Amino acid sequence: SGDISHAGRHLLDIINDILDLSKIESGRFELRRETVSIPEIVGDSVRLVQKDALDKNVALKVELADNNIQLYADRRVLKQILINILSNGIKFTPDGGEVKISAARLSDGGCILEIQDTGIGIPAGQSRSRFCRLSR
Repeated sequence: SGDISHAGRHLLDIINDILDLSKIESGRFELRRETVSIPEIVGDSVRLVQKDALDKNVALKVELADNNIQLYADRRVLKQILINILSNGIKFTPDGGEVKISAARLSDGGCILEIQDTGIGIPAGQSRSRFCRLSR
């Protein structure tokens, strides 16, 4: 029931995103900044892609250096970014592979979110990490 509620809210967020596209195109899109709990947003994002990972036999791991990391950001936009990257990692990771999301606090109050996978799609010799440095 909690997952259904989360999925319903996420679907509403996607519909709002589609409506926001017209605002972006017309230059009227505004970020809705608020204090966001990184562990909460990571947890919500992981829950929404968990079934896809299970269906593909891909391990989905979360490593949070601190359970109190907060950031001033647009919750919906950040969540959609994480879901998109996690989904892409799952999609291109073979059976038995792994997708990992980690977060750590920076000394300036920001944080680093990193998503790694054991999938294909990144040329040899290049990092398989996708870094996102978020500052205050």
